[in-house]
Amino acid sequence: MSCDFTTCLTELKNSDASSLVCGAAAEQLGSIAIRVTDSSSSAAISDCTTVANYDNSAVACAADVLAAIEALCKGKNECSFKATELLSDCTGYDSLDVTSACSDPTGIDTVTILSLLLICFIALSLGCTLTLDQFTEIWTSKKRAFLVGFASQFGFMPLFAWATAQWFGFSDLVATGVVLIGCAPGGSTSNLFTHWSKGNVALSIAMSSASTLAALFMMPLLIVIYIQTTFTDDKSVDIPFANIVITLLSIIAPVCIGIAIRRKDMTCCGGRKLHEVIEKVGGAFGALFLVAALVTGIRDNADLMDVKKYKNQWILSAIFEPMGCLFGFCVAKLWKLPPKDCRAVCLETGVQSQALIMALVALSWDGCERTEVLTFVLISTVWYVISSTWLVCFLRYVVAPWDGDGDEEGKGDGAESGKMVESGKATVGEEMHLDNEL
Repeated sequence: MSCDFTTCLTELKNSDASSLVCGAAAEQLGSIAIRVTDSSSSAAISDCTTVANYDNSAVACAADVLAAIEALCKGKNECSFKATELLSDCTGYDSLDVTSACSDPTGIDTVTILSLLLICFIALSLGCTLTLDQFTEIWTSKKRAFLVGFASQFGFMPLFAWATAQWFGFSDLVATGVVLIGCAPGGSTSNLFTHWSKGNVALSIAMSSASTLAALFMMPLLIVIYIQTTFTDDKSVDIPFANIVITLLSIIAPVCIGIAIRRKDMTCCGGRKLHEVIEKVGGAFGALFLVAALVTGIRDNADLMDVKKYKNQWILSAIFEPMGCLFGFCVAKLWKLPPKDCRAVCLETGVQSQALIMALVALSWDGCERTEVLTFVLISTVWYVISSTWLVCFLRYVVAPWDGDGDEEGKGDGAESGKMVESGKATVGEEMHLDNEL
């Protein structure tokens, strides 16, 4: 995959002048490394891709050469120097290799800002779908379904991601992206998919919101278990826990605000309920972000579409969501959950929050590291659209009729699922609200 965040020069000898230049105007040169060699020696092999081979103290004069280049270049967008002058005191050495990483000193770009705003707004729209009583209702009358879904999502999916990343032998950074997708909470689109699949929408909404809040402590825990213990031998893998926790914390306040807006039952836009407007706009923004992120990722990394080059990533992406859905569905069936609950657990397990992981990667990594972590994330987003389409069709037109739900379009959970509370108002209200919205 192409990466323009590193600039490199090899075998500088009697050149009049050489330059290090960062691609973007806002970027600055930093993390400079050099290697001084004798071009006549068989050991003098120029390699700009393996910075570890650059030993800044290989010869006595190397430290002085490095200091001179850093004085000329570090912190600048571009710089020029003469290799002959730098090597003038290096007796017996006539070749110089230089590499430097380019980065934005602010650490903030448009993608980062938009990602953070998107997370906050989606969290606000999610909060607008909730009532405080809903969690109590789920816990009292759907406790088994809730626990099965939670265990499948935070138990099976991270383990499956870690095991397959090991099996395919991905690099540490690519594997980090795979495991992050596996550790992600359920996506908000799973609620819509559950409705289309004639599943228990109220259970799906409660599970999505609970898993999103639980991710605040579950994601750091799972990252320690599956990433820190396996993929951090490579010093390029540096898990920014502070950014991850801050990003997840940014979800809590908007969710609380959304719950308050719904509780106050405020109106706007010609008498329409404010929480209904926010729900619809939030869902639309989430879908648009996934499309925009996918288009931008493919545009900037067109070679990801080379299936032969990234064969293993494409294979894993094709089976990732279906395997999660299959596991969730089978476990739900083994626990003898009602058919509608089985379909809800199925989709909550397999459908991950792609938008959240893209935002986390944008906030937590930059440069070439971000590009490599996003390898699987972007490819899996392509398959997210494909897999979700055929899975919803299969659940709706094959599984639902088989379960006897084929003629129950638009109804609540009914006798098979049972009511969430004795009155059942909250559950039926959620189902009818989503039906009317669509």
